[in-house]
Amino acid sequence: RACAMEDLMDLDQPPLLRALLNVLDDVTGICHTRGWLCDGNKFDFKIFCNLLMVGSAADSQIQALAQTQITALSQFATGTDNGIYNKHFAAILESLYATFNTSIFENLLLHAGSIQAQYTDLIVKLFCTRLADIQYMVDTNNNLRLFTVLNTFILSADSNSVAFSPAQLEILLRSVILPHSNWWKGQCALQFRRAASGCLAAVMTRQSLRKSLFTSPDAEPGLLSSLM
Repeated sequence: RACAMEDLMDLDQPPLLRALLNVLDDVTGICHTRGWLCDGNKFDFKIFCNLLMVGSAADSQIQALAQTQITALSQFATGTDNGIYNKHFAAILESLYATFNTSIFENLLLHAGSIQAQYTDLIVKLFCTRLADIQYMVDTNNNLRLFTVLNTFILSADSNSVAFSPAQLEILLRSVILPHSNWWKGQCALQFRRAASGCLAAVMTRQSLRKSLFTSPDAEPGLLSSLM
């Protein structure tokens, strides 16, 4: 808990973060030696959360070091490189509703496997909550990055056994993708239009998603006509 205090978790201070990662590495080793990472006391979850937060720093070396320690923690706690993501997927996802962090969300979706299929509805709602009503000039880089995360999530749906329902596809298209694909003046609007158009192309290039949209009796005709 002390390692996650705001005055220590300064994401703009790589030397401080490197020292913090050294401490977390020692803590992980002690917990593993004492058998505290596998007995249900959530030590692994607390360390995992701290490593995810440190790994969201802009410094690439800090990101790589944090990722290396997450892999080691996962090996200790689950016996696999990415099992820690699956083990705590739901808890991390829920925490992002309260305090959103694009980097953590991206990391979670990148490394978690087919468990994403169990939480597709929550993931879609989180995308819609963050991207439906945005101001193009506010937090531009993070919002554009989130569109990239959405694009990757759509393209990797089949490999992660994620099956979008017609309702989930409809809310993504109506709330996020189609509105931001419209023309609005300004350079920022152009960037978001390109990002949203990329997501639309991702939907249309996935055979399973096209089938869900165009052959499902639940698909709304008005939505389909807007895609034609």
